[in-house]
Amino acid sequence: DDKIVPLPVSDLLWRLALPEGADRDHPFCNPLKGSRPSPEVLRRFPATMVAVEGLDPLLDRQLEFVKMLQEAGVHVEQRMDPTGSHGVELLDMAKAEALCRDISNFMSSSFVTPSTSSL
Repeated sequence: DDKIVPLPVSDLLWRLALPEGADRDHPFCNPLKGSRPSPEVLRRFPATMVAVEGLDPLLDRQLEFVKMLQEAGVHVEQRMDPTGSHGVELLDMAKAEALCRDISNFMSSSFVTPSTSSL
């Protein structure tokens, strides 16, 4: 019952985007299936914040992505809103402001260097 991407819309968009006969495990839809980047490649990811909405139809894929990065040793901060849906920040100003604060805090804490930490 997602307000931004209801299931029938999601189904239609994937039918239009994927090659004929492909399912949602196709790499366009599910980049974690098939050949994954090696942990050596993934370790090059910078600190990463993933905003997960509890009612988002993409929730499972987002959590798989977080797990893959964590297993490779990437610093991941997962922000979870159990009542949020996909793109909820487009409709709810309070959630948009909270996300902006979380992003700002993440950026401030993740990219402190010795030259900036004394400012």
